[in-house]
Amino acid sequence: MLYRSGITATIQRRIISEAPSFQPNWPAERSSRSDVVKTVTLPSGRQHVGERVISCSLIAPEASTQRYQQGKPLSSLDGVPFAVIDCLHAGPYPTTAGTKQDAPSIAALLAAGAILVGKANLHEIGAGMTGINVHHGPCRNPHSPAHLCGGSSSGCAAIVASGICPFAIGVDGGGSLRVPAALCGVVGLKPTVGRSSAAGCTDNVTSILSIGPIAACVTDAMLVYAAIANAGCAASGVAPITVPHQLLHSKTVQARTAAPSPLRLGVYWRWFEDASTEVVSACKQALELFKSETGCEIVPMEIRGLEAARAGQLISVGASLAQAYRQLLKLRRSTLGPDTLATLLVAEQFTACDFLQAQQVRTRVMASFADAFKQADVIVTPTAPITAPSLRADTLSHGELNMMLAGELMRFTNAVNMAGLPAISVPISTAAGLPVGMQLIGQPWQEASLLYVSSALEAAVALQSPRRMPKVMHHVFKGLLPELLEGA
Repeated sequence: MLYRSGITATIQRRIISEAPSFQPNWPAERSSRSDVVKTVTLPSGRQHVGERVISCSLIAPEASTQRYQQGKPLSSLDGVPFAVIDCLHAGPYPTTAGTKQDAPSIAALLAAGAILVGKANLHEIGAGMTGINVHHGPCRNPHSPAHLCGGSSSGCAAIVASGICPFAIGVDGGGSLRVPAALCGVVGLKPTVGRSSAAGCTDNVTSILSIGPIAACVTDAMLVYAAIANAGCAASGVAPITVPHQLLHSKTVQARTAAPSPLRLGVYWRWFEDASTEVVSACKQALELFKSETGCEIVPMEIRGLEAARAGQLISVGASLAQAYRQLLKLRRSTLGPDTLATLLVAEQFTACDFLQAQQVRTRVMASFADAFKQADVIVTPTAPITAPSLRADTLSHGELNMMLAGELMRFTNAVNMAGLPAISVPISTAAGLPVGMQLIGQPWQEASLLYVSSALEAAVALQSPRRMPKVMHHVFKGLLPELLEGA
């Protein structure tokens, strides 16, 4: 990695000094650079906090540079800058909803030497799938600033896709990590529910929520996953961590595409084809290419209860959010955006009976996926049924409360949360210049196998066409590459 050259401190200074110019190509109506990443923009009334953030942001990379010069890096992630969604606490940066300690996954990354550069924008309190935030501005898609990133981990996907950071940490309660990754053309990994502690997360939906990485490639996602897996969990409570070491040692694309044998990819065609024509076409082409490169078997199957699972997930998340933010809704509802307020007011109407019925649905969905995995090793779907939606001007001030669009974006993702399964979105193509992602769903605690198969898919797709660079791209190594290569 380029960070091993000892240039970490230089890169960090550039990120901080150039923060105001991170979005030079955004249209004039954007609110501020906080649309995507809030590097040093802090709430008013906090004296000297900004100076403390800048100081901490420079001390850590300088220490990392010294460790590399001494030949004693903490890990493969030492010195790598990253961002975190603003519903996970990570000091010294303030969290909008006010938690009190670093989330275990963030603490694990900091212990590995990774450098936190800021908090990423999100759909307010994570209660939406578009990434429109009336307080901090919408997250615009780096591939087309006239389009959205998806949500709720929208800023994380935009940061990685535009080259500001190699990875970011997001949360996923119904597709909130995988959908923006797909719409922005990057990799998004949702581990098994419970793989990492959700402590320190303001989205109080821990029974179906996962914390995971958004990264530029599968190998980067694996490195971050290895650092945060089982963070904050009792040693006896989760499965041991394993990672596919072949991803780090494969020297050729051909070696990477040699998927485990025999590999069975399950496809529920009625579900798979419930998407736009261009998305279905792109995913079918990627599936055929993967089959030709690896010799895998495509297994038709049926998965029962998917529509019920979608309703159950909405009730589970809605009821949990209404409970988590009941005091905010009671005492400070005027501070909420119109779309978020409407969402919470509707969620308040869910009864305990509704919630219990949703959990009964969840049990049936888990059994349905367990039956499906008797026929296949990995289940494949598109990640999102459409490419990135357009940003409408009227949503900038009032937000976006389009439940039809939110449900459409979650069509392939929220049942996976109800079942608690690991899943990953891998970019496979573009349609009209906008990225298309494919979702691979694995069995509980089998992230290693899922990552290996995903890497094989990534490599197989790369054989046909390289990934397109987004329109908005920040080259943090610009002007430094000759120096780095000479010292390598």
